[in-house]
Amino acid sequence: MNNVMFSRVIGMAKAGDIAFKAFTGALGVASIYLGLNFAVNLYNGISWHNAQTKLQKEEARDRDI
Repeated sequence: MNNVMFSRVIGMAKAGDIAFKAFTGALGVASIYLGLNFAVNLYNGISWHNAQTKLQKEEARDRDI
């Protein structure tokens, strides 16, 4: 009887270990995805801002001519 209970506990521990590893792996993948997504959005935002500034300078130059 004790042997059966011991093997069930070991089986549950392995299942918990696998679940924990899957969970932490998913958190790692999500962190990488969010980090890359942030970097791409930051680049796009800076590019947009620079384009707006350039457009405003060109419009101001055209008005002054």
